[in-house]
Amino acid sequence: QAIEYRIIDLGRFDCLYASYAHVYGINEYGNKATGASCSDLGDAAFIWDAVNGMQYIGTLGSRSLGLSINNNGQITGTSRLLDSSQEHAFLWDPSTGMLDLGTLGGDVSVGRGINNIGQVVGDSYFGPNPTPIAFLWDNVNGMQTFIETVDGWSSTAFDVNDQGQITGQYNAPGEHHAYIWDPTNGMQTLGSLGPGFSLGAGINNNGQVVGSTATMEDTVHAFLWDATNGMQDIGTLGGAYSRASDINDHGQIVGSSDTGSGESHAFLWDIENGMQDLCVLARCTESGWDNIDDAQGIANNGSIVATGEIDGESYAVLIMINDTIFSDGFEDPD
Repeated sequence: QAIEYRIIDLGRFDCLYASYAHVYGINEYGNKATGASCSDLGDAAFIWDAVNGMQYIGTLGSRSLGLSINNNGQITGTSRLLDSSQEHAFLWDPSTGMLDLGTLGGDVSVGRGINNIGQVVGDSYFGPNPTPIAFLWDNVNGMQTFIETVDGWSSTAFDVNDQGQITGQYNAPGEHHAYIWDPTNGMQTLGSLGPGFSLGAGINNNGQVVGSTATMEDTVHAFLWDATNGMQDIGTLGGAYSRASDINDHGQIVGSSDTGSGESHAFLWDIENGMQDLCVLARCTESGWDNIDDAQGIANNGSIVATGEIDGESYAVLIMINDTIFSDGFEDPD
């Protein structure tokens, strides 16, 4: 029997001007999500759950974006300081609020991933040099670099699992490659399936990495990497381009892909079924949506966060299997 999905609009804040919401992260339980909605200050970071709906989590002064959330409801992202061009990574906690994580000496830092231990990864300008350098932050050591840096070379960190393994992109002259890093073995670059480019976007607790890679056909495709099989091309929805954003502990992958007609659609990939169009799986047009795109995260219960589109406007949506029961006891919202 085919799995049936439902699409839930996570809401939007009231805005004087353009109205929108984007969701960027979901926790492993599938019961909390984060992203940003419009506000009079610009982007406004939010936390969402099925009991309280979308709630504003504040700012370090001006606009804010929530980019990743863990099972404890802690969020990382970035926020602009008041009356400043500086943007800093933050850690938001439901009990203590928003903490400025600082920078590596420059004006900008972004928190992109958080694990269930509370470690944050991202990237920051390094001193006066406007070149991003990957960082690892924890509440004992603060913000530290973990990849050897060379002047003019850059790095980013996008995700960290509960074992402290990190993935992102390492950039050297003529080389922009995905990597996996851990405290014992250091950095291992993952190569690419074509000339010169790959990027690691997500890592699960089994050490599997997903992202995007150049191909020999001069396109960019989503990939799955593991220590046994290396990097594998997981294809597209019929177009030339795809990218993977996240992978759960069951090996299910989400991202976005061009279709044969050139539209960008969200996808779900698994080993049994390959890459499937999320709009088709969730029968999005039957429930009034024009498209589902930009799937950013997938929980271990199969719930997915993505962007829903109606008449050119963007909505933050949760795509969940019917009759899902959240791990903390409450049922899915009506």
